[in-house]
Amino acid sequence: MTQRPRDQHPTPGEDDADHLDTDRPNTDRADTDRPDTDHDELADLDDLLQLQHHLQSALHEELHAGRIDEASLHAGTRHQLRRRIQHRRRTRAVAGAFTLAAVIALPLGLHWSAEPSVRTVPAASLTPTPTGTPTQTPAPTAAQTPAQTAAGTSTLSKSPASTPSVDSTAGSSVGLANPDVPVAYDIPDMTRTRAALPAGLVVLGDRGQYPKSPTVMGQACSSRPFDPPMVAGRQITWWNEIQRWPNQASVDLVVTGRATGGGPIAFDALVANTGVCRFTDPTTPFAITVAGADQTWAAHTDSNGLPFVSGAARVGDLIVGITVLHPAQDAVSELTTLLTAAVADLRASGLPAAEGR
Repeated sequence: MTQRPRDQHPTPGEDDADHLDTDRPNTDRADTDRPDTDHDELADLDDLLQLQHHLQSALHEELHAGRIDEASLHAGTRHQLRRRIQHRRRTRAVAGAFTLAAVIALPLGLHWSAEPSVRTVPAASLTPTPTGTPTQTPAPTAAQTPAQTAAGTSTLSKSPASTPSVDSTAGSSVGLANPDVPVAYDIPDMTRTRAALPAGLVVLGDRGQYPKSPTVMGQACSSRPFDPPMVAGRQITWWNEIQRWPNQASVDLVVTGRATGGGPIAFDALVANTGVCRFTDPTTPFAITVAGADQTWAAHTDSNGLPFVSGAARVGDLIVGITVLHPAQDAVSELTTLLTAAVADLRASGLPAAEGR
């Protein structure tokens, strides 16, 4: 191991910065390749400080003796830092072409990552604050509870920019997120779900086909293997890029596929909050009925003062989870609309897993 000279002292965050060597901005570039304002320097410093806080919080979190997957955390957070800096600079360049006085402020959200993170954070949530695994009363499933909201009821307008044809094929337009991590089958493009999005939302990121995902965004995952095994998965995030933090609306969708016969077991673990991935923020479950679903679950969550509504529906061995930040006034109706569309996407996919085989 190389020894540091006696008169050289480590700087704060040096160990964390080592993980970012390949991704940090190239400081040797010409001045014309980087923003030349104090605002940019402060923004990048803010990103690094948030990164350090996120790493420290996650590394001290212990979920029922499950080890922290530090390598995955660094990979996912590193990707986020690069993405946010690049997106900020692209947005500022476009704004500058129209007006020199415009200042584009990106939300300080931590979004989806290219590797599985220790704690999955909904699109616009900033800093996870673990509070331990809360005691949670399992929500009744659709088979046990009469409808409280008519399935498919929606008062939402649709966004033309995010509305592909619902008659399109049920295939997938994206490949593997990691060529070394195969999937048993591809999760479809969820065209009906996109058509049901609230107006103004655009795609922030599509993670691709990847079989290591939380069941619902907002859960914290330990390093233990998934049981039943997860054999397919996909995450997509939509957000309103015009709104500003902390009032920015977003929708996170996660579809996971379990080994044959494992769907009901995985869903029961979600309801009881006993799986490999669990909620650490308090949740308030409520009943929801979704047409075509085998089981349903939904809950309100207040994470660091931000209002979320989350829900999940099982279709055979497939589970779709949706998390909405800043839902409409009728949050139950909004969530029901999105889950109903997602279930229809999975039923129309033709995947044997949707039939539990």
